[in-house]
Amino acid sequence: MQRPSAGLPVPKNKTVTIVVYSPPNPPLIVPRVVGADIKNANEMLNAMGFRVIVEGDSKSAGSVVSVQKPGAGQYLTVGSEIRLLAEKKTVDADEASFNN
Repeated sequence: MQRPSAGLPVPKNKTVTIVVYSPPNPPLIVPRVVGADIKNANEMLNAMGFRVIVEGDSKSAGSVVSVQKPGAGQYLTVGSEIRLLAEKKTVDADEASFNN
């Protein structure tokens, strides 16, 4: 809103009042973090403004996100909770033979 209305002439040194509306934080799209290093995923989601709850093996080197709730693509507002399940990444037989 503004006073006087747009398009009306305003004498010099007359006050113009403008009211600015700032909408609340828009929802954010939850990114996919499954398979990501748990520490990096936690830091990224926290930086976006989400409250992150980590469950499982988050202390071992090589721990990755195995499950995230809610899943990627969901819309959440800042401050919403995201749960991550951390598991130590194991190399399967195919990966081991490929890497050798």
